[in-house]
Amino acid sequence: LRSGGAEVISEIEFASRNYEGKVIAITGSTTGTGFVCALECDKKGAHVVLLNRPSERATDAEQKIKEAGGACILTA
Repeated sequence: LRSGGAEVISEIEFASRNYEGKVIAITGSTTGTGFVCALECDKKGAHVVLLNRPSERATDAEQKIKEAGGACILTA
């Protein structure tokens, strides 16, 4: 499925895909579903870009992913 140019997939399909080396940009990644998605994509080897408005929550999300062993880029 595609929504506004972005691909929307099921949880089962997400689990079966290889994201190693892919670049994935995630909006709204400071809390909730967006944050979990960013964390899981990072765990699956993707290069994660966090797209958020400047805020302390954005910085906190970046730090939490890095503390979990991930490497992400924050653009706020």
